[in-house]
Amino acid sequence: MLVLLGLAAPTARAQDDDDESLGPTDAVEAYMRDRGLDDLLSVYLLDRLRDAPGSKRAELADRLGKHYARLLSAAGTPERQRQVERQARELLELVPSADSFELRLTLHKASFLLAEAAVKDFRQRLSDPELVNEAQQTFRELEPNFLDIGRRVDDRVDALERMEGRSTRANIATIRDQLADARRLRSLAMYYAGWSQYYQALVNDDARKADSALRSFGWLLNTPGNRAPSVETLPITLLRYDHVARAAMACSLCLSIARKDAEAIRWLDAIEQAGETPQQIKDELWARRIEVLGRARRWSDLQRLVDRRRLTLDPSGVTPLSVGEARLLAVITLEAIEAGGTSGVAADRSRLLEAIAQIALGDLVTRGEIGHVMNLVKQFGTTPMGDSGFVVLYVRGLRAYERAREAHEVFAVAEGLNADDPTDDAAIANRYMDAVRALDIAQVASDAETFPTELAQARMMEGLSLFYAGELVQAGSVFESVFQQAPVAQLREESIWYAIVSLDLAVERGFRSVIEQRDRLATVYMQTYPASDRAAKLLLRRVDDGLLTEDQAIAVLLDVPHDSPLYETARRHVSRMMYRKYRASQGPERDYVAARFMEIAEELIEIDVAVVRTGSGDEVYDAALAVMVRVRQALDAALTITVPDVERAARLLDLLEDTASVAGLDLSDIESELAYRQLQIAIARDDEDAAALAGATLARVGGPHARAGDRLRYRRLHERWQRQPNDADLAAPPGRRRPARAGPVQAPERPQGRRHRRRGDRHRGPGGDNRLAGPKRRLDARHRHRHGHPAHRPGDADRQLAPPPRPGQRGRRRPAHRGSRPGTP
Repeated sequence: MLVLLGLAAPTARAQDDDDESLGPTDAVEAYMRDRGLDDLLSVYLLDRLRDAPGSKRAELADRLGKHYARLLSAAGTPERQRQVERQARELLELVPSADSFELRLTLHKASFLLAEAAVKDFRQRLSDPELVNEAQQTFRELEPNFLDIGRRVDDRVDALERMEGRSTRANIATIRDQLADARRLRSLAMYYAGWSQYYQALVNDDARKADSALRSFGWLLNTPGNRAPSVETLPITLLRYDHVARAAMACSLCLSIARKDAEAIRWLDAIEQAGETPQQIKDELWARRIEVLGRARRWSDLQRLVDRRRLTLDPSGVTPLSVGEARLLAVITLEAIEAGGTSGVAADRSRLLEAIAQIALGDLVTRGEIGHVMNLVKQFGTTPMGDSGFVVLYVRGLRAYERAREAHEVFAVAEGLNADDPTDDAAIANRYMDAVRALDIAQVASDAETFPTELAQARMMEGLSLFYAGELVQAGSVFESVFQQAPVAQLREESIWYAIVSLDLAVERGFRSVIEQRDRLATVYMQTYPASDRAAKLLLRRVDDGLLTEDQAIAVLLDVPHDSPLYETARRHVSRMMYRKYRASQGPERDYVAARFMEIAEELIEIDVAVVRTGSGDEVYDAALAVMVRVRQALDAALTITVPDVERAARLLDLLEDTASVAGLDLSDIESELAYRQLQIAIARDDEDAAALAGATLARVGGPHARAGDRLRYRRLHERWQRQPNDADLAAPPGRRRPARAGPVQAPERPQGRRHRRRGDRHRGPGGDNRLAGPKRRLDARHRHRHGHPAHRPGDADRQLAPPPRPGQRGRRRPAHRGSRPGTP
């Protein structure tokens, strides 16, 4: 590609020198455009522009401008958009006189779309007032820019139309293409100018600006020349184009702002009745009718429109309005109620408006949009909503709860407390109890059963109010009832979890009578939602309290997902439990559990080895200890199953030596145990030399592993002697056998690794051998407890690996893990 560019550039310059125009069919440009090499094409055209003489700069600037316009339209990220905008503005500074209408239009359009997003939901009172003000400033700046482009392109259209009348057959096609492109740009410029004017008129209720927008839209609706369009001259066939149909709809809205509601309705009727209007536009027309009738205060017409709409959507019954329609209807009616009045006519109108508003709010509740209802209540209060019915009462209860939460949060910040804990302030607790009473009233409303989901939500909010008020036992019972009755799965899970939290905290505060209820709910939660993080938290807190059998606990821990923050903790717990289960198992089950344990153990070993290699300080030492413990357990499992996994055991031994070397961990305390494992591996591989070396180490160190090694070697020799009874060498004791190689077998030197000293540490070696205690860094009780440090019982090298009790604590039951503070699931 670079070669192609290098060859093309001199050619292009030669053409310039010969005063030949570089046409749009240039081979290099076409090549890059066809292959999507947009950035290279930008550089290529910019270089051409900088080197071009004055007579050709305008044409190249126009081509580069159109290229940038395409890139802006296709920009997939804000970063890409900003990059192309910066390049485009540099082009306009480089060639300020260029007629880059499309580029200028595209740049202004990008700013327009950002402002439109801020003000689009203004009519529904969903826009941030500050963002609306900023958008208004943007529209005021964009309006003259769009109008200027439109007028200048209109001049170009006039010139091209005159050229078309004088053109010959040879160039008529080119002129017509240019004319069509110019008309398109003029329509787009006036389209965005019209919408910029409309949004200013909408926010400020400005009839004069609405009239300006009408004249701008006229350029698209068969009324050019800065004249207002009429519905009689509306080009029906052009409504199939989305931007033309939207311009026509905007004309209706502008007429509504100008208080010409009858004409505005005629425009909406014409758009709806046109057969070619896009369905997406037709779907918006009903909301536009609400807006027109609401601004005209035609409340009776609005009520009939709403009734007809809700019945015709589903002839078999009433269908709630869409969320957007219901929200808009509620805003319009609630604003009218807020405007108020004291006359009898005003009172009748208020009753009508309240009826319409309740329909809108009820449809929002039916759609499950309680957030919209709460937002409207914050803006307009609950008075316009009436005094009865579940919706009204529920919203009032929610509002009371929110006010209590706001007061609780302010108090907690002032006192340095946690607002998520129950309050100790009597005044705030009373506010929560007010919310409880309001929510209780809502639940017994005559129509409450018609809102089953919202009814459960009301019950849930009542439980939260009781919790924050400090009524923990009562809150737990309310939450449990929600779990039993709620029709939504997510609400059921939330409610039973909050019930457990409430009762757990109640137990901490001395209410021992609810322990059974708390534990029962915890069991139900772990069985119903075993894969959730919360289930793992409960299990990690209560796995030793007897709530679950060991098999159930293992199943829950294994179901913790890999992306959960509790995954590693759960894996460490299940590793300990699986090892205990393996030691207690018999027969084929023992081999299965051992295989499953080794799989989990190796996963954790990899995690800890990574910490050893990348960590620092105590975390390296702790991780190395964890690797040592888990490797010893995995070696026990790998070498005592029916068919020993020799290769895995050898790999784990090598990994342990490497880890100890990196971390400076002294393995001399377990030298006898490791030699015994090496002996097992050597015998399984039938490696006499390795077996002799391991046996010599065991003989030097002594202890229970040495005795176990002797028994293992005697057993092996006995089996071989039974197969070869005439072999005198096999009949000799291991210590008197003739060596398998020339020369005496030398016992290996004691490793001379880094030594660590810890005052007061005393490690009892495997089998109770104290001879290994010395001035080295020992495995203190803290690390033995944290990592489940194994120690063999005397006389049996393959018995349960369990940490010895701390001095002065013999016989005391030790917790299996360190959890969070008691009483907090």
